[in-house]
Amino acid sequence: MNNVFHTTKEIHRRYDLKGSTQGRTTKYANNIFDPTIALKDNDIVDEENYFIIQEDMCEKFTKQVEADVQFFKENNIIDYSLLIGIHDKKADPNTGKNYVSNISMMSESDAGTRTVRDYVQSHSLPFYEQDEGGIQNFNKKEIYFLGIIDILTEYNTKKKMEHFFKRLKYGNSISCVPPDRYAKRFDEFINSRVVTPRQYKVIAKDLKTRPPLGLVEDIENYERQSLLVGDEMDSYPDEEAKDNRRKHIKNKRMIRELDEED
Repeated sequence: MNNVFHTTKEIHRRYDLKGSTQGRTTKYANNIFDPTIALKDNDIVDEENYFIIQEDMCEKFTKQVEADVQFFKENNIIDYSLLIGIHDKKADPNTGKNYVSNISMMSESDAGTRTVRDYVQSHSLPFYEQDEGGIQNFNKKEIYFLGIIDILTEYNTKKKMEHFFKRLKYGNSISCVPPDRYAKRFDEFINSRVVTPRQYKVIAKDLKTRPPLGLVEDIENYERQSLLVGDEMDSYPDEEAKDNRRKHIKNKRMIRELDEED
């Protein structure tokens, strides 16, 4: 995963997440929200906020985070964090314009046999940059731009001393811990916040605040559409036929969404 996110779109909210709690709260001047300042771990927990993405993207994201933290652990690296920038598509009428112009470059024969995502993938974009430069949430209302940052801190003698003394004062809530523990904590926390619609439905039952009504309706619609597609897939004779039908359905959905944005 890239170590920064790149986009010309406005970032309406951002988070810097490590998985630790000591000192991981953002304080704004005069308690006025500033979208240019990143919220942190305690903030996202207090907000009961989650990043809800489609199952295939969530699986890829989980595997990518696991691979990244394994690399950092093997190289004795700590203090890295996941930076997530949220672009609210409802707040930006221009969202999708550039993406549409890129899609218009596809020939008619291409459009009939390949999905928009296939077209993007053919241009060698990583999965976390395939939706207008980021990852769209499941209901296509937000785009997440993300990357792992601060990846150069080695767990050396100085950091070991810091861990020893801070642990005496604050316990295990500190950021500075050995690489294996840092990696495990980071991986578990990030993957507890990036979830599928089905996972969020389970989580929502234990939230202190009721999820927004529109979000619940979007999840129910998403599940109904997924169920219909799943039932239709069962009627196809082999995996190749099912795969071709899936691509056709995805292509139609993406074209319809782009038409609605216009």
